Amino acid sequence: IVLRNAQNQATAVQVKRHRGAIEVSAIREFLGAMVLNGHTQGVFVTTSRFQSGCEETAKRASRLGTAMQLVDGTAFLQHLRQAQLHDFFHYRTLIDNEIIQSLELQFGGEYHEGSL
Repeated sequence: IVLRNAQNQATAVQVKRHRGAIEVSAIREFLGAMVLNGHTQGVFVTTSRFQSGCEETAKRASRLGTAMQLVDGTAFLQHLRQAQLHDFFHYRTLIDNEIIQSLELQFGGEYHEGSL
């Protein structure tokens, strides 16, 4: 997957649903694909964990100019929870604002927050 931000900067993403730990060879393979396609930053996401050597390979690639982030299953779930909470509070605020505006229209602005 290649994601682009608002400034059109690309981030290569590799996602692996895997039972066992991801081997360092998978990180090297992803790094090679990134370099061959001209990507300078990437994220490798797995539902499992990484074997020893993966973290050092990602750090070394980053030091050499190809930024790579590793996200294991635990971190992935944590990020997912944060995104869900963000969406919940964002949409809850939007819905609450719509309710308030609706009540103000119906009752001439006499709505008091504690009255519901």
